[in-house]
Amino acid sequence: SSFYFDQGDDYDYYLSVFEGMKDHVPLSYGESFDYFNNINLNTHARDWNYNLHSAIDDFSVNGKAYNIVGCAWPTIGKIMAINKQGEKYEYVLHYIDGDGTVPLKSAEFFKEPLAYSHEDIHSKLSSALGVRNLVSAILEGEEENFDYGAYDYFSADNDVCSISGTQVSFHSPIELHAFDSLGNHNGPNEYSSYDQEIPKSAYDIIEGNKFTFLPLGDDYVVEGIAERAGFFNARIQKVLDGEYVKTFYFHRVHMKGASTSVRSQISDEQEDYFLLLDQDGDGVYEEEIYPSFVYVGDLNPFDYFLLDLGALYKEGEIEKGANNFLRAKIKHYAELYSGLENKKYDWQKSAIKIRIRLGLEFVKFRLDFYEKKDWIGEEGLEVLGEDIDSIISFIDSN
Repeated sequence: SSFYFDQGDDYDYYLSVFEGMKDHVPLSYGESFDYFNNINLNTHARDWNYNLHSAIDDFSVNGKAYNIVGCAWPTIGKIMAINKQGEKYEYVLHYIDGDGTVPLKSAEFFKEPLAYSHEDIHSKLSSALGVRNLVSAILEGEEENFDYGAYDYFSADNDVCSISGTQVSFHSPIELHAFDSLGNHNGPNEYSSYDQEIPKSAYDIIEGNKFTFLPLGDDYVVEGIAERAGFFNARIQKVLDGEYVKTFYFHRVHMKGASTSVRSQISDEQEDYFLLLDQDGDGVYEEEIYPSFVYVGDLNPFDYFLLDLGALYKEGEIEKGANNFLRAKIKHYAELYSGLENKKYDWQKSAIKIRIRLGLEFVKFRLDFYEKKDWIGEEGLEVLGEDIDSIISFIDSN
C-alpha cells in the first residue's frame, strides 16, 4: 500500500526491496513498482497487491467494526541486496514485529477498536485463545465486558507486541539449521522443503542466503552443512525490541568440501560469538572462527560502500574499467580487513591495518582522476569519498 511509505522514520522498515540507492535512501512506492517491473519478478503478485489495496485502502464501515491483529512474531520487513557475486546477490534481511506474515504496522492501519494476539501465527489467528471468545462476545453485544486478563496471549494494548532474539544468516554455499533445547528444528528437511518448528521463530531462504530468527528465552545450537567446497559469509545479529543492536560478521569462511560443517551456540546472555569448524566431517571441530568484525547496527561501512558502488554502476556513472578497478580494490581491502580477526577483536596496530588505510587513501586519490576523465560524476565522487572516509574513521577508532 502507498500508505506504508509515509511512516516517518520507520518508513524504510516496510519496504519489500532495497537495492543500492544513493545515500542509502529506500525505494518510494512508485520506485518499488518500477523495480518489480524492470526485473519482471512475480508480476502476478505485484498486480494482485495493487488491485487489493486499491480496493481496501479507503475502506470504511457503516456501524461497528473491530480489528483483531497478531503480533510478537518475526515478520519480514526489509530486504537489502548489498553485494553481487557473479549472477547472485548477498542479501541482508530484517525481521520486524508482526504475525509472521503481516507486519504490525500494516495490520494496525485499520484503526477501529484493536485487540492484539501474540499466541500464534497469521494462519492460526482466528482460532487463537481469546480471539474466538472476543468474537463471540461481540456477536452477543458483550464486548464492553470482555475480560482480556483471562487470556495469557491476548490484550487490548500493543504493549504485548515486540520481537527480541538472535538472527543468524549464512550466505551460500551452505545449509543453515537451528535446534532449540527441546530438539525443535528450523532448516532443510528430507522433503525438499524446510522445517520451522521452533516457537515464535522464523526461517527464510532468498536465493543462496538462509536466515533464521531465534527468540529470547531458550538456548540454541546453530549448525551449517556445506553444499560444496567454497567460502561463505555469516552474520549473528542481536535484536532487542525490534532494533538490530549488534552484528557479528564472519567474512569468507573457507570450506574444503561437502563434508565440512560449522556449529555455534546461541543463548540469551551471550556477549560474544564464534563458529566451530569441522573440515573433514568426523565430528571433531578442529578450528574456532572468530568474527571478522563486530559493529553496532546491521551493516558495516564496507556494506554501504558496496551499496553505493553497485548503484553508481547500475546508473552508468562509472566507466566499466574504473568500476572494475574500484570493485577489485575494495574487495581486496575487505578481505585484508577480515584477516585482522582475533579472539579479543583487537586491531593491535598491525601492518595489515596500515595497508588497508593507505589502500583506501589510494582509491580516494584515484577517484579524482576518474572525475577528471568524466568516468565518474561529481555526485558519485562525493558519495564514494564520504564512504571511504567513514571506513577510515571506523578503522582508526577500533
